[in-house]
Amino acid sequence: MERLFPTRPARTFALLVIFTLALAIRLYDLTDLPLEFHSTRQLLSALKARGIYYETRFDVSPEERAFAVQQWKFRASVEPEVFERIVAWTYRFTGEQVWIARIYSSAFWLIGGWFLYLLARRLVSEDGAIAATAIYLFLPYAVIASRSFQPDPLMTMLIVMFLWAVWEWAGAENPNSWLMALLAGLFGGLAIFIKFPAAFFIAGAGLGAALSRRSMKEAFKNPQLYVMSLLGILPGAAYLIYGIFIEGYLGQQFSGRFIPALFLSPSYYVGWLNMLNPGGGRIHPRAGPARFVFL
Repeated sequence: MERLFPTRPARTFALLVIFTLALAIRLYDLTDLPLEFHSTRQLLSALKARGIYYETRFDVSPEERAFAVQQWKFRASVEPEVFERIVAWTYRFTGEQVWIARIYSSAFWLIGGWFLYLLARRLVSEDGAIAATAIYLFLPYAVIASRSFQPDPLMTMLIVMFLWAVWEWAGAENPNSWLMALLAGLFGGLAIFIKFPAAFFIAGAGLGAALSRRSMKEAFKNPQLYVMSLLGILPGAAYLIYGIFIEGYLGQQFSGRFIPALFLSPSYYVGWLNMLNPGGGRIHPRAGPARFVFL
């Protein structure tokens, strides 16, 4: 079968074009207000970043500074404010420019695209990897979502980096590499730390990679698996312990966002099916996923 990009220069040129266009489309209307996609969630991050930034400013009136800090600390804090702090730190050099977050989010998504390419070329082929990367970068929903001021682009980048590292760790060419085990644990742990729903993707992929080339008995005898798991669990667990038992603010937040009973509710899954098939009929108010297992 003839390859679409048979030479290295052809592949390099194709990737350069793909990533350049992907960045350009994400920087279009850069300074627009963050209202085009999940505006409530984006404005929440904007308020937090503003409060963190104003806490370090003494060139504004005490009232303005106190109000900005109050707006930050009054809002819900389910996830660690990592992305917001990165943006707030950048405000020190650029001033309060909300579009800075779009640049960071876009960069996170493109970095994830590069690691997706590295992973896909091991799983399929060079041509398949380029096609997979193009879909990841140009899918309409992904273009909009990857510009948003929320932790999801950063989480997605770390998940893809984990998938690459854990496959390299489990790969036949370099099996049981301590370096890849440590990288997989760090990437997975950071992804879960940024946003807890990443745990489902990390745990499933990690278990699949561990059992892909060895039996369960052999896998669980490998000390690298335990080191990887420990690194994956520690950051998120430390944040949960701090937020629930030390500061106490996470318990109240999770009470309205983590609802295990929905796992056993048929109407919850019917609601998801209705969301996936908008033309399939009217969604009953109690059937829709009014509350996610994790938000």
